[in-house]
Order: sequence, then structure tokens, then C-alpha cells
Amino acid sequence: MKVFTTSVVFEKELTLFLNCHRKTGKKYYQQILAHYKKAPWGLLSLQEVAAYYHLSVDDLTSFER
Repeated sequence: MKVFTTSVVFEKELTLFLNCHRKTGKKYYQQILAHYKKAPWGLLSLQEVAAYYHLSVDDLTSFER
């Protein structure tokens, strides 16, 4: 099952990618939002998450759980 199926990343997908607890994934999601100076209710794109973790978008889209 591929984790990232769309160009928008949600907290649940980030939690699966990082293999952590839901609350921990939410904390990391908020940290990435703060890094990009977005509102706490904002959304992250796949490109932003890839750049934050210094990965290519292809690496993220090919990640399976």
C-alpha cells in the first residue's frame, strides 16, 4: 500500500511514513507547518515534505507501508 497517493500530505500519512504514534506525527506535522510559516490548520504539499526531509518526491511517492 502506497502511503502518499496525492500531492497533499495529511497527518495520518506523515505518521505512517515516520512509523510513529499519531500524536507524535501530529507534532512533526505542526513543526513542518511552522518551518514553512503556514497556519496551524494549513496543509502541506508533497514537495514541501520532500524538501524538509531532503528527499526527492519520487522517493516519497514510491514509499510503501
